[in-house]
Amino acid sequence: MKYLLSLSALALFPAWLLAGTEDHGHEHPQARSFVENLGQWPAPVLFRADVNGAAVFVERTGWTWAKLEESASAQMHDIALLSPEEQARLQFNGHAWRMRFEGATAPTAVGMDKAETYHNYFLGNDQSRWRSRVGVYGGVTQRSVWPDIDVVLSKVDGNFKYDVMLAPGADPGKVALAYDGLDGMALGKNGELILTTSVGDVTELAPVAFTVMAQVNRSLAYSCWMDRPFASPSRRGWMVAVAW
Repeated sequence: MKYLLSLSALALFPAWLLAGTEDHGHEHPQARSFVENLGQWPAPVLFRADVNGAAVFVERTGWTWAKLEESASAQMHDIALLSPEEQARLQFNGHAWRMRFEGATAPTAVGMDKAETYHNYFLGNDQSRWRSRVGVYGGVTQRSVWPDIDVVLSKVDGNFKYDVMLAPGADPGKVALAYDGLDGMALGKNGELILTTSVGDVTELAPVAFTVMAQVNRSLAYSCWMDRPFASPSRRGWMVAVAW
């Protein structure tokens, strides 16, 4: 038996909260979109995925997010119709922040469900930095983030989703997420975690916890976000409380 703790999908636009937090039977996995890093990006990055106008960079002990203002997508859609001068004048605001696994051990990350297709990156004139046949995956498993606890990343209905997998005997109290670079954080009325950035709010739906036993999912009695203080006042963190 394994305990599966589903910490919800992450939707970058509140109107697009498409991934339910209670009914996991109607989720629609996305096409493979996690691209491995073979040197086309800085070394800390292991995988990258694009999610609803933002990019998430998967690292060993967390993720870095980069999000553009919501009008950027519409403006970029018609960029080919603009003159070179108009293109040069285009500017977009953006915001980057990090989520770190607080107290993580030494996790590793492996891609899942590799696509037959691949990406090529021929950027700039330095051929030593070019990369070809870069793998694309349907998801990523970050193994042993905490003792006997894995984190599985995927995309569902266009949203970013992560599941925390607890092996028998694992301590769910170890699951704690620390955030850096946000303008603010708050809990919504439905238990969602609202992350405030300079280019709009990001919502993580209320966590759902359930067990997986003999291919049958059973919801646990209770799970929620809990504010967790850190030694540095500039850091904010959250942990997941689970009861069964």
